[in-house]
Amino acid sequence: KELNDKYTLAKEIFTEREIFENIMFREINSQINFNGIDGIDSICDDFLTIMKDKGRKDYLTEKYNNWSKLATGKKAPEFEIIDNNGNIVKLSDFLGKFVYIDCWSSFCGPCISEMPEMKKLSDELKNENIIFVSISADNDKEKWLSKIKEFELNTINLCTEGATHKFNDDYNAKAFPRYILIDDKGFSSDAAAEKPSVIREELKQLL
Repeated sequence: KELNDKYTLAKEIFTEREIFENIMFREINSQINFNGIDGIDSICDDFLTIMKDKGRKDYLTEKYNNWSKLATGKKAPEFEIIDNNGNIVKLSDFLGKFVYIDCWSSFCGPCISEMPEMKKLSDELKNENIIFVSISADNDKEKWLSKIKEFELNTINLCTEGATHKFNDDYNAKAFPRYILIDDKGFSSDAAAEKPSVIREELKQLL
């Protein structure tokens, strides 16, 4: 709602189209990076229609279409990622359970600040019908493993060794932190879910 209100106001104030486009491109791009397109479909449709810069328009259109594939109710893309024990873990391994994914990296301050909450949440709901998965984008395996040890994470711990893995492309997981919720039938429930310190009550209601 905040971005929708900002868009409407900016459209009224900035009669110079180039200024309006520059401001709203940054705002909408940032919103999509971290929160997806839920709730901003109408302004995205309107903005893409009036954009003059073809490069930016093509970029935003592609990003919008990629996020559309993760809309609630769509089949969540399968992934295969190596865990901290060297085993291949697939999303389909967890069919029948909800899956809450924490996408993070050791160089992301906000990611690290949520680690104690992730630990607390996964401990609290360990006997419920949900799996907690932590997926790091670290290139440095030692840094990744040291954070798992430091925070005593009892989650499923995976690493894509960078943000160019197929998982990162399929889930648009390029900016961190990012949290994803998948339902027990393997469908996307929220591709831009709340962080561990906020989502507790929502998960309890689901389970």
